[in-house]
Amino acid sequence: MSQEERICGGGSAAQPEDTESTIDQMGREYAQQGGKGFRLESERGQNQPETEKAHPENKKAQKNLLQRYSTRHIILATALILLCAFYVLREVRPVADFATTYIAHPWQRFFGMIFDIFPFSVAECLVVFAAAGILAYLTITLVNILRKTEKLQRAYGALIALLAGAMTIFALICWLWSISYYSYTFEELSGIEAEEVSVEELKEVTVFFAEVANRASEAVSRDENGVHDCDKKTILSESPALYACLPEQFAFLEGSELHPKPLAFSYLMSHTCFTGVFFPLTGEANVNIHAPDNGTPSTVAHELAHQRGVTREQDANFTAVLVCMESGDVDFTYSGAILALNHLANSLRQVSYEDWEEVYSCLGENVRKDLAANCEYWTQFQTPAADLT
Repeated sequence: MSQEERICGGGSAAQPEDTESTIDQMGREYAQQGGKGFRLESERGQNQPETEKAHPENKKAQKNLLQRYSTRHIILATALILLCAFYVLREVRPVADFATTYIAHPWQRFFGMIFDIFPFSVAECLVVFAAAGILAYLTITLVNILRKTEKLQRAYGALIALLAGAMTIFALICWLWSISYYSYTFEELSGIEAEEVSVEELKEVTVFFAEVANRASEAVSRDENGVHDCDKKTILSESPALYACLPEQFAFLEGSELHPKPLAFSYLMSHTCFTGVFFPLTGEANVNIHAPDNGTPSTVAHELAHQRGVTREQDANFTAVLVCMESGDVDFTYSGAILALNHLANSLRQVSYEDWEEVYSCLGENVRKDLAANCEYWTQFQTPAADLT
């Protein structure tokens, strides 16, 4: 077979016309296949189904969405990482001690000193502004969603913004406050260990504070109804020096003499049955000034204890009673005795109702009036809002 025959794919050399026509046919078929391939490549978008054609557009839209809200995504991711780290590491004692000693307490003291120059609660202002800002943001976002295009994208952006803000605040509270619950305790710092006591010992201590309350109740000022009436402005202004009287055993409570802040929305706080709150982000001790007077001095001492690094509620109560007893001020002494009496009497009532009745019968008329007024005040706030808190 000749070379020409090999090229032509067979046949005899005696048929040149057939060979030529075969070559022409192969060339036309090749050209047609190439043309077809080119047309398929150029017309791919036209011949694809709608779902396949939309796929690149969806990817592009998702990419644009991520880029459009990249800052919000970064903030949200950072907050979630901090929260995960908190829940994983909180029970690792060295981590909790380090975070409490070198992050939480320094933060609280630093910002507490800065915001102490303001006579009002900066924390309360931040809460009010945040609530108003969120309401305004949601309103504007809803209007934009209804009137403009990209409705789903705008709704997504608003959701991510709210989540990022909420998770950031939650993460800060965890690392600036909650972490202290897993760090060193009041018992470790003070050397005072909680021990089991007998009913007789519990009754003895309860009687002691009942007698202190009876004596102090005769010295405090009272209103026309015979109920304890103290000057709350004086209590708030003189309280920064309250912790200067503590013995050396409680040197760990030393700190700057900062003012507790009266809350403008104290009446609303009463609906949650809170007499005070420490806000770790601003380092401020905030006090409900609408609550009955007999509890205000001890509440001030309690919130100042939080401000000085006492985290747990029972430890802050113990510190408040201790400070009130050492204050030398009759209003603080009376309020501290009432605080201790309430907790001790409730415990005594659970284990021995007869002993509780005996202690209660020893209370003076003034103490009973104040206890009744206190009970009457808080009864009106037994609402679903109080149950949630």
